Amino acid sequence: MDILLHRSSSIGSLIKKITELNPDLGTHEIIGIVRQATRLAGENAGDYRSLEIVDEKIALELTEKSLKKTTH
Repeated sequence: MDILLHRSSSIGSLIKKITELNPDLGTHEIIGIVRQATRLAGENAGDYRSLEIVDEKIALELTEKSLKKTTH
């Protein structure tokens, strides 16, 4: 049986999705969203436990919330 590895999307493609969703965001706001969506891989990742992973779903949810803030 082959081992399947999860590959996360690139940060560049995530930033593109963020800017398409809310083009009014500036650089600092995008950085903030990415930082908020970043987590450590954790103990279950063995040697990679200190690896930082950006959760795309959380980042896009935060971007959607930013839309609500700019429309009010």
